[in-house]
Amino acid sequence: MLTREQTSIQEKLQSQMAEGGFDALILTLPESVYYATGMPNHLLYATHRVGTCVAVVPKTGRCILICDAEDVQGAVSICRDVEIQEYSLETFSDGKDRSVLVDPDKALRIAYERIRSFCSNPQRIGIEWQTMPYDRMMFLISVFGRDVLADGTDPLFKARAVKTPWEISVLKDAAQATDRAMYETCLNIDVGMTEEDVLYFWNKACFNQGSRFFDRHSVHTFADQHTPVYIPRTFFRLKEGDLCKLDGTLIHKGYVSDLARVFSVGKYVDPKKETIYELLLRAQDAAFEMAGPGVRMSDVYRRCLGIIQSVIPEFTVRNVGHSIGCSRFPTEQPVFNAYEDRQLEPNMVFCIEITYCDDSDSTYTLEDMMVITEDGVDRFTAVPRTLLRL
Repeated sequence: MLTREQTSIQEKLQSQMAEGGFDALILTLPESVYYATGMPNHLLYATHRVGTCVAVVPKTGRCILICDAEDVQGAVSICRDVEIQEYSLETFSDGKDRSVLVDPDKALRIAYERIRSFCSNPQRIGIEWQTMPYDRMMFLISVFGRDVLADGTDPLFKARAVKTPWEISVLKDAAQATDRAMYETCLNIDVGMTEEDVLYFWNKACFNQGSRFFDRHSVHTFADQHTPVYIPRTFFRLKEGDLCKLDGTLIHKGYVSDLARVFSVGKYVDPKKETIYELLLRAQDAAFEMAGPGVRMSDVYRRCLGIIQSVIPEFTVRNVGHSIGCSRFPTEQPVFNAYEDRQLEPNMVFCIEITYCDDSDSTYTLEDMMVITEDGVDRFTAVPRTLLRL
């Protein structure tokens, strides 16, 4: 049975850090801390409160997890080959716990001290720049200096792009469970239903995949309501021939899937919509056929774009797919766009995603997952070859 390979993940991070000249990374997002240490800190995932739990990746040696004393028991039970350092809430001299007055920079202060312990004069420290709150950023600048701090997301995402065997197995499991949940949802949707009804069947189908899949997300859209919203709309009901787009993910061991299925509600399928679907399917097929080691991602993008523009000249799209891993929002770097010239490598996992909104505001998204192999791809899932007729 495959297990999480902490040493392999650590070595990938440190290899990318060496290329970028980093002395250390300070990771603060929940998925980044989890990736580097194996610790899925509940409070950090729930609040995204930067500084609650921090991971330090040195350029050599074990990763360091810095967490509150309340989280240590969980960290010890979960993390392997990681150094764990705890910090405690302050108790004042009168014996009263004033946790609201705790130094919000305490974990980052410990991170600074640990880095200085193995690197007396750091020259380049990577942080998750775009998501660092102002106050935490000001603290880091005060201790390291502005010139020492750099955006550390590039080595992080480059390391995460190439998966370990355990990661590949987890992502494949999640993708295939999501595929089953979408098919089960399709079978239950009919004319007259609202978004609430569809979400009920989606959630039920997700739970039916078993206890391994503890969470899920969705951005489904229906008929001409092509913008997904957090609270389901009830002011309209599905009609015969409406398109229903199921776009969602099941989460497995902290890793996400990302699939989309489009089908026609009821027994009628608009021939024009079927023609569009077939065109998008040709573009998706071409991406899977073209992908393999050494292929430039931008070339895959241009191939898909060319197929669709041969019929719909005005068609444009930012990308036709993306890497996927443990981010809560499934889109990770690198992506298949016009500017990404990175070559595909074995053990990269991607979603191929072809999206189009027609003149009736119906949305089509064909999305499936694959892993790059030594001689091509292993496709985890496959969309139906036609709009589903219920």
